[in-house]
Amino acid sequence: MTGWNTEASGTAESGDWVTDGTRFYLVDRSGGVLAATLVTVRCGETRPSWFPLEVGNEWTYFSRTRQFTGRYETARVVGTYLIDGYLWFDVDGGPFHHWLLREDDQGRVWRYNDFAAMPPELVVDPTTGENPEAYFPTRPGPVAYSQSGPIETLASPFVQGAPLEGRTANLGKNIGLLELTLTMISGSSGGFLAGFTLVRARIGGKVEYDSPELSLSLGVESQRVTLRPGEVGNCAVPCYFVACGLVPGADPPDTFKPCMRARLTLNGTLPGGATAQLRLTNANGETVFQTNPASAGFAGDSLFVQLPLYTAPNRPLPPGAYLLSGSADTAAGPLTASIPVQVLE
Repeated sequence: MTGWNTEASGTAESGDWVTDGTRFYLVDRSGGVLAATLVTVRCGETRPSWFPLEVGNEWTYFSRTRQFTGRYETARVVGTYLIDGYLWFDVDGGPFHHWLLREDDQGRVWRYNDFAAMPPELVVDPTTGENPEAYFPTRPGPVAYSQSGPIETLASPFVQGAPLEGRTANLGKNIGLLELTLTMISGSSGGFLAGFTLVRARIGGKVEYDSPELSLSLGVESQRVTLRPGEVGNCAVPCYFVACGLVPGADPPDTFKPCMRARLTLNGTLPGGATAQLRLTNANGETVFQTNPASAGFAGDSLFVQLPLYTAPNRPLPPGAYLLSGSADTAAGPLTASIPVQVLE
């Protein structure tokens, strides 16, 4: 643990020899450093990271510039360097061109300066609101949303960087850079320069962020169904007790009400709720069943409905082609989905 002296023996009381921020180095016999790591020792809640640094972490961005719109670029932690006793992580791709970054024991993120005479640059300082020395002078930002739920953010308001360039940004807790917009500050050429919006982040080998695109999917137990007893579900209410005929609710014996389960699923995460409606139409476009949108909301992310396949008790729908349609009204706009259903002879 302490050197190559294999003849050493005995014990000594050293106290707490591994403390938060202790660095360990793997060296060869010549003293060359082969690898290094920083020890984090904490009890209770782990300190959040605003730029998780681990080889293999990657962030995919939707990017646009004055030359193109709709390109996807991926930034990755591609390696490490040991410089001046610190382990720096090489982040390359997307908005980063071989940025060498490290995170200190206060959660601040630093960037190694290629010019030897220049000290490292402070990139993010979560300990001080809008630190003017930081590349991103952040403050608490609005809640962001991904497929996995809400995310705490830090917002960096507009700040002038290079002589003719300004930037704004948002960072996500334990995610990294969520959004970056670069602006040119000049006369007739001023305005939008480039933008990067995170669509997916893989941290520690797991997808920790997926952009919250919304979609609607619709499913049924079977798209081809024969409406005969024993071949499809029966939604008739049986007589469960001796005096059931004296109170409303139960259907007469041998009542046949064919039905099957349908499910409407909202994929994505909304800051608000949604209401939904299911409608079954025949080949002529006539509605044979529909739910009430005022009372049909999502429980979680799915709406389950027992779809009645009859016009009256013991009167199944006639054979033919039907269309089951689903719709959802969300704060982001309406969504629709449909699926064909064939009632067989």
